[in-house]
Amino acid sequence: MFRLGHAGAVVALAMTPDGGRIVTGSDDKSARMWDASTGTELFRLEGHDSPVLAVAVTPDGSRIVSGAGNVARVWDASTRAELFRLEGHDGPVVAVAVTPDGSRIVTGSDDKTARVWDARTGAELFRLEGHNGAVLAVAITPDGARIVTGSADKSARVWNGGTLARSYPLDGHDGRVLAVAITPDGARIVTGSDDTTARVWDGRGRGRPLRLEGHESSVLAVAITPDGARTVTGSDDKTARVWASGPLPRQQHQFDTALNRQAVIDRAKAVVPRCLTIAQRRLFVLDPKPPGWCIDMHKYPYDAQLWKDWKAGKKLAAADSKIAGIYGDFANDAIEAADFRTALIAADLGITFDPEKIWITINQAHANMFLDRTDKARRAYLAHRGATLEQGQWEKVIVDDFEKLRRQGRTHALMRDIEGEFKSALTVEAGK
Repeated sequence: MFRLGHAGAVVALAMTPDGGRIVTGSDDKSARMWDASTGTELFRLEGHDSPVLAVAVTPDGSRIVSGAGNVARVWDASTRAELFRLEGHDGPVVAVAVTPDGSRIVTGSDDKTARVWDARTGAELFRLEGHNGAVLAVAITPDGARIVTGSADKSARVWNGGTLARSYPLDGHDGRVLAVAITPDGARIVTGSDDTTARVWDGRGRGRPLRLEGHESSVLAVAITPDGARTVTGSDDKTARVWASGPLPRQQHQFDTALNRQAVIDRAKAVVPRCLTIAQRRLFVLDPKPPGWCIDMHKYPYDAQLWKDWKAGKKLAAADSKIAGIYGDFANDAIEAADFRTALIAADLGITFDPEKIWITINQAHANMFLDRTDKARRAYLAHRGATLEQGQWEKVIVDDFEKLRRQGRTHALMRDIEGEFKSALTVEAGK
């Protein structure tokens, strides 16, 4: 046995995938790498100005992530050089994890959010917002498809989907959720809490959890053996306990309860792909302001910063026009990324918010064309011949766009047909 000595409390641990090295984080404001077989200190990662509360190692062992203060740092494990910082949290970073393929880093913070970052560039990809307390723990399923967060709001949440914007809660703890772990097959989630219990949940959020009771103080840490047969819990009562995995209790089918009725409502909100626009709400004589859950759950079209500002009580001018522009620009970005279905959705939303922004129709037409909805695209391209846009004459803007698309390696037979239709108008424009 040997000891790994810091000048302060050791509050975070991680191990390299081969088990040969250990990384520790301490409230002495340093992270350190140790030889797991001898306990020899290999090097220190210094420069933090706050306690290092979280550490993680990428699956290939090449990089180390450390969280201290409002920042996480990514280090080269060979050279010890700081590669970049993950900045943006408004509170201390208290949890970090890396996806199994090493492509993304997830951080949990006292600012009530978790954030997903590109592990190669450090760019922020998504924010996971929905907790009402600090995000104290994060874990990722073995397939990388879901993220589990534990929070001071006494809940855990499971996030999934392409943008990770949708989540479902694991409610039932009577204290902060301090630790989370996932079985190797992703079928179960284990949470540890201030309420002295750990709980084992179905990975899809179905049924009731299995309660692991016996600790006399907070459950601070949870882990699962590689074969998934045992769960280990560590507690402030100075004990660790090993539990045999057993079947989850079967859910009792009691339908007519307030809990089940609310569950149905929550599920319906989760699966609804989008909410009504302002114009549609007015059409149905509803309050123009959208419901809070549409904004909280990041439903189209209320997932823009504009709606967060509205919710916060900030005054907005020409809200419909601004959001039309947001989605028009988003449609353009999606076309450049060759995500034509998303481009069409965004363009449709932009037009719905402000039909007067006819330039968005061009992006709508581009999306329909590349989705081979040729008739719809043709009608849209020809809809506003002779109109003048900020970018120039309607016909010229479309033809210029076609040239940009060709430079990006994208072409379609309809492009040549439309250019032929516009030939006379473009000749007149050139003569001016």
